[in-house]
Amino acid sequence: MVVADISEYDKNLKETKYYGQTILHNVEFDGCSQTTAGRGAIRFVDVKEKKQEVRNSTFHAGTGWGATLLRTNNVLMDGNFFFDFRSVGVGIDFAKNIKFRNNIVGQIASRQGIVGGNLDKNGGVCICSYENENQSCTEMEVHDNIVGGALYAGFIAAGHKCDAKPGLKFYNNIGHSVDGVGAFVYPDSSDSTSSKCFEVSHFKGYKNIREGAFSYFKSSKVIYRHMTMVDNLKGFTVMSSGNNIFIKNIMIFGETESLDCPEGEITDPKDPMFCF
Repeated sequence: MVVADISEYDKNLKETKYYGQTILHNVEFDGCSQTTAGRGAIRFVDVKEKKQEVRNSTFHAGTGWGATLLRTNNVLMDGNFFFDFRSVGVGIDFAKNIKFRNNIVGQIASRQGIVGGNLDKNGGVCICSYENENQSCTEMEVHDNIVGGALYAGFIAAGHKCDAKPGLKFYNNIGHSVDGVGAFVYPDSSDSTSSKCFEVSHFKGYKNIREGAFSYFKSSKVIYRHMTMVDNLKGFTVMSSGNNIFIKNIMIFGETESLDCPEGEITDPKDPMFCF
């Protein structure tokens, strides 16, 4: 499903008017999306006027991305399930006022039939990061989501201002069973202070092949706080250009059994049902 603003030029007012609105509640999408990168089962492209809404819907069994939000404003995605897609579960780029909350994204595998697929860009939920990490995305809320099973990273998202309330920009999300890291968090380019300091907080990562969380960027100071890491290869990796790293109120647990594997242990991380 492709959603885009429809425009109409008013000769009398000498201005372009935009209209069109999508409201989806309790809808199932089966076998949608295209293999080409960015062609999600649902796509909002150049939608900037009216509020768009997708709630309590299911998207599954596609050959490409689950959802694409590109150059788009004013979209609410709440309580949805994205399952069995390729490369990227949800990709958001060059956006404003996006509320992505209470969603579950899982079983995101590599694209089939792509030559050199190991070099393909992958991720569970990519927030203003797929095209590049220098996007000026504002008024973003990404909170209370779960990614279970993805490649490279469960989440790729920006951190927040140091020593400030985190708000809902990237808050209380969980990344687990990822062939990579639970969350790859970078300094927000729309924040002029991020080159001096940025913070990552209120995240949980477990059963990931690499770290629960990872940050490695040119910022003089990095703060990690209020996070829980369980049974990852490493709890987390964080580096700064100024060697100023502050770790506060983080719990790290070692190896433990997982009681929610659907079919017992599947230890090959390339298997979409990876669980151990």
